[in-house]
Amino acid sequence: MRNQLQVFLQEVLKGKRPDSFIVFDIDDTLIDGQNAAIPDMLQMYTELLKNGFKIYLVTARTYSLKNIEKTKNHLVNAGFITFHGLFLMPKKFLGRVASFKSELRKRIQSFFGGRLVGLAGNCWHDVMHPKLISKMIGDDALSTLVLIAFDGTVVLKLPRHFKKKIGERKQGIS
Repeated sequence: MRNQLQVFLQEVLKGKRPDSFIVFDIDDTLIDGQNAAIPDMLQMYTELLKNGFKIYLVTARTYSLKNIEKTKNHLVNAGFITFHGLFLMPKKFLGRVASFKSELRKRIQSFFGGRLVGLAGNCWHDVMHPKLISKMIGDDALSTLVLIAFDGTVVLKLPRHFKKKIGERKQGIS
């Protein structure tokens, strides 16, 4: 996985401008089910910040003041201390995650300005418009980590089992 993340990072860096930003999903992309950092993702995230990218976090966690604080604590405790925006899904979008995330990406770009150069998420709805998702077939939409770098047109689909391997490394099992 590290090599694939390096390819993503290299492609995103090719399109870097002072106003470049990337949108990340949170759950099962940056942090696992125990709210611990996914190490390779933390490393890439840190590298993006060092290179001057703005990072916005968009999650399907339901919006409430309590959930915002809880989510911030999970992120900070996992090592994701710096981000330029954190957006949780309003209840009116329940059942329409793809629509929420697609619309929010547009709003981030129009409100904050800048240029979206990459997306990272563990489901297709994290990175695609709902109309494109509806054309997909099977469980593929829930079985991958998807990274898209727009300037290099790189799409990486990483199998979910990489998380198991990361967990085994954390416990000292190879």
